[in-house]
Amino acid sequence: MGKNYNQLDIDERYEIYRLHEAGKSRGEIGRLMGRSGSTIGRELRRNSLPKGGYKPTSADRIALSRLRRVRVPARAIPLAQGAQRALDRRPTLVARPVISGKPATRLLLNPMAPIGR
Repeated sequence: MGKNYNQLDIDERYEIYRLHEAGKSRGEIGRLMGRSGSTIGRELRRNSLPKGGYKPTSADRIALSRLRRVRVPARAIPLAQGAQRALDRRPTLVARPVISGKPATRLLLNPMAPIGR
């Protein structure tokens, strides 16, 4: 079982392809490369072509495109929902975004509106 926690590079993808085509199991490939067998299985599953088959150059492109996607942090969703609820209740007052259930810094939405408590 490997202890390498870095992302796979193109050379490793070619090695996975070569060993996979030679009929080696995911566990064997992982042992030979110093990676976990589940890492190899995940690579073959996630970065294979839609019509089937694993091609290292395509797999590298697919993995890189996944990295480039903009991700919304999970904690931002409740924050946005809390801010929206505050705006729905009193849109002319200062909205207080909520982080971990506690009021955070005030965000002035309308500088001309009277500031409440």
